[in-house]
Amino acid sequence: IQREGFVYQMTGDTVRAERGRQALNELFKFEEWDYFREADTLFLGIQRSSQAAQTCALAYDWLGDRLTLTEKEALLKNLGDKGCEPCYRSLFGMLNPDQVVGWSFAPDNVLGNEVDFSNWPTILSRTNLRVVPMSALSLGALLLKGTDPRAEKWLETVEETYNAVYDLYAPDGSYLEGTGYADYTSREMILMLDVIQRQTGEDWKDKINWPGLMQFFRITHMPSSLHPKDNVNFGDGGSSVCSAVGFWIAAQYQDPQIQYAAENDSRQHLFFSPIWYDAAVPATAPARDWEFEAFDTGWIVATTGQEKDDFLLAMRSGPPANHEHGDRNSLLVKVFGENLLNDPWHPPYNNTSEGWLMRTSPMHNCVLVDGKGHQYHDGSEGTCKSDAVAEITFAEKHENYALFSSDATQAYQLVTAEVESVVRTVLVVPELGVFLALDQMTATQPVDFTARWYPENKDNQARVTVTGNRFELKRPKGKLVGYCAGKAPLAFSMAQFPISAEFGTFPHVDVASAEKNTTHEILLAAVAVADGAPTPELQIEAADGGWRVTGTVQGKNLELMLANKNGVPEATVSIN
Repeated sequence: IQREGFVYQMTGDTVRAERGRQALNELFKFEEWDYFREADTLFLGIQRSSQAAQTCALAYDWLGDRLTLTEKEALLKNLGDKGCEPCYRSLFGMLNPDQVVGWSFAPDNVLGNEVDFSNWPTILSRTNLRVVPMSALSLGALLLKGTDPRAEKWLETVEETYNAVYDLYAPDGSYLEGTGYADYTSREMILMLDVIQRQTGEDWKDKINWPGLMQFFRITHMPSSLHPKDNVNFGDGGSSVCSAVGFWIAAQYQDPQIQYAAENDSRQHLFFSPIWYDAAVPATAPARDWEFEAFDTGWIVATTGQEKDDFLLAMRSGPPANHEHGDRNSLLVKVFGENLLNDPWHPPYNNTSEGWLMRTSPMHNCVLVDGKGHQYHDGSEGTCKSDAVAEITFAEKHENYALFSSDATQAYQLVTAEVESVVRTVLVVPELGVFLALDQMTATQPVDFTARWYPENKDNQARVTVTGNRFELKRPKGKLVGYCAGKAPLAFSMAQFPISAEFGTFPHVDVASAEKNTTHEILLAAVAVADGAPTPELQIEAADGGWRVTGTVQGKNLELMLANKNGVPEATVSIN
């Protein structure tokens, strides 16, 4: 309906308008527009009622001159009863969870899985599924204002909800649930803000750091051969932004670099893209220099640019989030169009599926203590957040390297009480594709300690090998060569994650301390190598309470020093 109405507005094509009109009348035939209920009988508006309400509001404008008076009356009645009121009911429940009788699926349970809804009004209140009905309700209430006595109450709820939810965006504009959900949330949020400003003159946009959001999208842009339009994929939300979001932000703030990012790095155009595009804003590419960001979300990214061949390294620290994985201190590396260190993309949402295991720490580039990762929820409430927390304790950018550290002790203590400390410290030289990852842990009792490393294998083209103290994660266009050392002898092993082939095959390397101990320290010195290029030899030795790594990379002599002493990272880098 939205598509046909938009095309009719742009072209005057009455055939498309008629198709939209017929579809609109089909929508009216549905007795309800969503599959969630309150108190078993009252319909909630989460996504489907929201989408239908938004559609009716837009159709009233875009198809209005093709609708009969009877159809317009039906639109307004359906919008109020099946769209706005269920959306209001959802938002009211999130604002007043103590007054919720009980949310549930409708009896036919179209999703086919069982979920504990008892905490959903609180869980959803910190997700995009609060923003979506808020946005739809704003459009519907503004259209019905003056004709439906409920409209004023709805608009008050919209404003109250916005003031309670805009801080889903961190102060620097980053978004904890990931870029895909940031895009979805932002499209709905922007539509609401745009319509409210035009209809009422009220400007609410500056409560959110919109230019910062585009910086988050730009720095995390991680295109590869298998994921050509995607971003850093921590959790379920690794898809990139649609251009409509970028064009609106560029127009609002007259920002040429945001305009460039919207034109060149977006996943797709939507029909709001030309609506919000301001041709008067020039598109200017950012300077070609490597960048480093430690976002308020706890995500850390070092990148040389937004092209497929550019180098990107990211680490997931920070608090829990909806749609997250068990990935604290996990590392991603992309270069040469290949994800050389990779997290699983979009595992099943249903906790009864074997694929749910793909969400847990052992399926990520994390450390394991006695073979176990950190805490992750059981999925009984859906893809809600866990209790696991990691914290960036240090992050600095220098001329040719970045140094950062993250403490995930709390996350691991929730599973293994003997853990006293779990810390990962990273030194990265982006322009040479080199990084060091130092994993340290202490415990009150002797435990096993393992660092696990996965390459991308969606196409079954990854190859994993181990030779001496070195392993290789090879992809068609490049490989990651890792040299390892530890305070105690190390044991290397190659394995496949134990899961049915229908979910894919996931080869990995485990680098473990050979014996149980109360203190462990494992260093990975890794270099990304393009297919056909010579493999650099890196040497590792213990030095000054830390580690010295030397070698020749891309014709340059490299000497790196890394240590983390009593929680204080130290590093020196020499390149000549």
